[in-house]
Amino acid sequence: MRFNYGAGSSERLHSAFRYGTALVTGMMILGTLAVILFPAQILGLFTASEAMRSFGISAMRIMATSYLFCGLSTMISTYFQATEKVGSSMAIQLCRQLLFLVPSLWCLDKLFHLNGIWLAFPVAETGTLLVALIMMAWYHRKKS
Repeated sequence: MRFNYGAGSSERLHSAFRYGTALVTGMMILGTLAVILFPAQILGLFTASEAMRSFGISAMRIMATSYLFCGLSTMISTYFQATEKVGSSMAIQLCRQLLFLVPSLWCLDKLFHLNGIWLAFPVAETGTLLVALIMMAWYHRKKS
């Protein structure tokens, strides 16, 4: 995307963004399905003990729900970075790591204990994707 932006080819830039987003979406859907359908087998690759499997399977399934949102918000962040909107790109990453994840970890741990920690990741990714989509819509509206 950065190369096409620098070359002044906005059509190729948008094409790269669309294809990249489609590819990331497909990969994240496959990854999500693999983790949801085969968590015990994946844990087995790491010789997980029975104790690890007892909470690891549910943790993996909960966290897998955030994969697609993570991929999409990352593509939007990459688009902003490629088009010299570094502040917007950083804002998306800070939303993920600081604004949404840390408070979610604290609050959901208090409410749901260990499962709350796993739930914090989908909550943070959902919030981050919403912010990224709003920023992208605002950017395109401003550009028009």
